Amino acid sequence: EKFLYGGHKKITRMRRVKDFGGFTMQQHLFRVDIPRGSSAPHECIFKRKGDHNENTQPDTVNFKISCKPHVVVDWRGDDLVCRSPIY
Repeated sequence: EKFLYGGHKKITRMRRVKDFGGFTMQQHLFRVDIPRGSSAPHECIFKRKGDHNENTQPDTVNFKISCKPHVVVDWRGDDLVCRSPIY
């Protein structure tokens, strides 16, 4: 439904953050915006938002969002096709 109408998805992930005493674990909320009519899988990249490392920049987080199978319809290219015949 998000691929057809667009919208956003919130994903919570624990990440390692560098502070003055060393490293701590911190919960971070990522908001992935899915544009209307986008194709699956949708890829969203967050540069330098991942785990922090010693003497380097933080990691890059890459999310790939895909569709769940639906009971009534299938994707064929950019079209939705009904599985059962319509009378």
